[in-house]
This record gives sequence, structure tokens and C-alpha cells, in this order.
Amino acid sequence: MKKIIITTFSIFILAIGVRSQSPFIDQTFFNDFGISSEIIEVKECFELEDNRIFIYGDLYDSLYSNSSMAMLYADGSVDTSFSGTFDVYGTLAHVYDTSIFYGRYELQRFNFKGEVVDSAWSDQLEMIPGHSNSDFRCMHTIVADTLLVGLGDVTTQLSEPLVKVSSGGVVDTTFITGLIGDVDDIKEYLDDKLILFGRFFTSEDSTSRRLALVDKNGNLDTTFQASSDIHKMYGVGVQSDGKIICGGVLNLNETKYSLFRLNTDGSLDNTFMFRQLTKTNPEYLRAIYVTPDDGCLVGGITNDVEGYCRRNIVKLDADGFIEPYFFSNTCNDTHANGFPQHSWTIIKGRGDYLWFGSDLTSLDGTPVNGLIKIKLQSIGAEEVKVADRIKVFPVPSSNQITVSGLKRSVMFDVFSIHGKIIESKSFGSGTEDVTISCSDWPAGIYCIRIIHKNQSMETKRITVVH
Repeated sequence: MKKIIITTFSIFILAIGVRSQSPFIDQTFFNDFGISSEIIEVKECFELEDNRIFIYGDLYDSLYSNSSMAMLYADGSVDTSFSGTFDVYGTLAHVYDTSIFYGRYELQRFNFKGEVVDSAWSDQLEMIPGHSNSDFRCMHTIVADTLLVGLGDVTTQLSEPLVKVSSGGVVDTTFITGLIGDVDDIKEYLDDKLILFGRFFTSEDSTSRRLALVDKNGNLDTTFQASSDIHKMYGVGVQSDGKIICGGVLNLNETKYSLFRLNTDGSLDNTFMFRQLTKTNPEYLRAIYVTPDDGCLVGGITNDVEGYCRRNIVKLDADGFIEPYFFSNTCNDTHANGFPQHSWTIIKGRGDYLWFGSDLTSLDGTPVNGLIKIKLQSIGAEEVKVADRIKVFPVPSSNQITVSGLKRSVMFDVFSIHGKIIESKSFGSGTEDVTISCSDWPAGIYCIRIIHKNQSMETKRITVVH
């Protein structure tokens, strides 16, 4: 006998349209640099108050040559008045107030025209004892006129790799975290704390760790002890309960994982659906954006999942299971130089949209170029009422389940947790109760998508147990 257990049932509603062009992409925005064969790789972007967009990355085109910075208008066209032609490779770009900070071994300050306004801005940072040969890895605004700068050095381990500095370049020498090593990036956490990731330890704890929590005064949260099995970190996202979704490399029991989740104390959360790494299927997951439903969009270099192409963007639910109808046609192969296409960053815009920084040439069947504007879909009041009306029973059940509260024509798609379609069914107008047989389903975990009145509704998890 087979039983079906619905462990957690939730419904997500999404407007569905004709898929000749992606319903997710804002096609009024397109940054055409006038090239067809070179790579446009946008690694970071900042939306300014005047609606222009500052971008940083590897930008090869006839206008900027081998530039690392550019300015775009709201429609994606290039602001040619921006004079920032920079052939120097930078690892950091940050926008604060009316300034752009950019550099690697030297951190310069520019205005929004691309002009250097303070060439000696980083002199004080370079004069800090032990930091003369370090490179600038990241920057983060914590309060008005106060920035944090993450430092690193490939030849030595830095004492205090996180520096607090004013926008004018004055270093706060009282800011001390006690960390030794490198800080590669800084992200906001809950309760006014910050996540640091890189490679560091303390004088009291010699264990090398890849993540740490500090408050904005530099106090290290010693109750947070990230797993020492984490060997690399590329990106993080914070869920509403404080759990941290991580993209990186986790070595656990001789198995490598590219996506995993930490509890609030830094321990591994084994209730999350980890993504496994193999030598033949490398993944590089850098961009993680937590969605309002506590799921996440994950960008980087990902692999095909049971024949479904999701190499650039994957939508996961709150526990790491693939939501298969998001970005279902995102398969891109490689550039002419052999490098795989991938996404670098996902940033919330000023409105109801996201910015994807990437080197993609197409996404979800739509031509794109470097910076992509993605429309966020929200649940309106009428749609929530529809979701509340739908019920699934009995729990548990054997052989079949019933879905009630459907008023119009519906279509069901049943997916495995990896996105493979197991079964599809359609029911005509006037249907209120639908019964689905699960007697032929192999034991395992499934997602059900329900299309109802041009809206898509998805049950979170259904488990068939023999």
C-alpha cells in the first residue's frame, strides 16, 4: 500500500503568459553596447537617485574598449557623458552618496561623471600597519558617512582585515573585530549585524572559518561558529528566521556541495535540500536573492537537472526544492572562448523588479546582454483569497489525493523535486474537486503545479511512501 503525506502545503500564485518571450524579463530595458561577439560581464550594479544605473565588470566594446565601469540610462542605453574609461582591473566597486569608489590595490574616488575627485583617498588605508601590500576586496555602507572596507592579501594573513572609514578617508582605529585573515564580502544580517565571508580565524580560536557575524561596532558574535567543513564561499542570502543560504563549497563526509544552509548558530541545517558537487558537474553559485516567500533565486553556473536546463538561474522554495516553472528555459552553453555563461549578482531595484548582473546572451528564451531587469510578481488580495480557498485532503492518504476549492478549468503538472514532469492532467470548467491518483508514482517527494484562471499555484511538498 502507498500512502501520500503532505508535509507542508503552501500555494504560490504567478501570472502566466505566452512563453514566446519570458514573462519575467522587462523587455523595455536592454543595454546594447553595439557588439555581437565579445563578452559583456556585469559583476555589480547600483541604481542612482536619478534612475541611471552604474555598472562594474568586464565591458569590452567600441565605446569603452576594455572598461570596468559604465553608466546606463533607465532604458539601458549608454550614458556617453560618463568619462570613466578604466583599463585597470578592479575587484571592488561601491556607490555612496555622490561618489563611486573603485579599485584593487589602490582605491580611488570618482564622481558620477567618471572623473577622479580624490586620487589620494586610500592613502590612509595604505598607511595602516600591516596593510601596505593588501588589496581591497569589498566595501559596505553601515551608516551615513561610515563605510567598512574588507581587505585581503594573497601572501600573508592580515591582522584586522576589516577597516572602518569615513567617506572622506579617515580611518577609525578603535574599530577592532579580532579577526586575522581576509574579508572577501560583507552582507547585511538581522538585528543590525553583518555577515563577513572570506577566510579568517582569531587569536582565541585557530580554526579557519569562512563566515563570521559582527555588529556595526566591530564586536564579533562568538556564539556563531560556521562549520569548518565550508572550504569556499561565493554568496549568501538571509531568510526571515535568520538562517543563511550559502553558495560555495562544503566538504562533508567526502562529498562536496555547492548550495547549503546554516542555522543561526552557524551549524549546518540538514533539513535543507543541499546541492551536490561532482568533478564532472562543477557549480559556481555566487548570486543568492531571498524572495518574499523565503525561497531564493540562485545564480551562477549550475547544471542541468534531469534534462531540464537551468544553468544560470534556479528558483528554489524555502527548503531548497526546485520550483520548476520559474526560468524553465534558461539553458545557455558557452561563449566562443569556451567559458560557460553565468550570472554574477542579483540586486533588488528601487521598484518592483530585480537586477541580474551576468555575461548571459539569452535568458528564458529572450535575448539579453549583461544587465537584465527582472519583473517581480506579487500576490494581490483577490489572489490570496483564491489560495486560501483551496484545500488538500485527506492527510495522510493512500493511493489518491483530493484538491478542493477550484472553480474553473484547471491543469495539474506533477514534478519530482529535481524538476522532472511525472504527470500532467487537465479538468474542464466547473470543476471544484479534483482527485489525483498517486498509485503509479514511485516513492519520493513531489511538487504539484496547478494552473487556475491563468494563475499558477504550487504545492510545496508531497511525499509518497510505500
